[in-house]
Amino acid sequence: MSHAAYLWAESLKNFVNHEPWMAEGACLTLDLDMFFPPGTDATGGVKYREGVAKAKAICAVCPVQRQCLEFAMANEEEFGIWGGTTAGERAGRRSGLALSETRALEAS
Repeated sequence: MSHAAYLWAESLKNFVNHEPWMAEGACLTLDLDMFFPPGTDATGGVKYREGVAKAKAICAVCPVQRQCLEFAMANEEEFGIWGGTTAGERAGRRSGLALSETRALEAS
């Protein structure tokens, strides 16, 4: 198990009591390494893209995908596939949210 997957598994143990939706995740009984493909959005090659596609396919049918993404966004998860998104995609969403919040403040 990769270090990132190990940390994720440990965090699941801690969070399931606080985040009951995690117990319903489609990923719960799978090899967690699948959700931590080697590489990043910027540096990933074919294996990274294939790994991301496999993880996202599981997320696509997960009954708690929305909650998972919300959790990852709120906790600024920097690694892995959460709620069907990569770390780079989540960072882009955070930047977009920050920009829209700034514009809303400037308009008021």
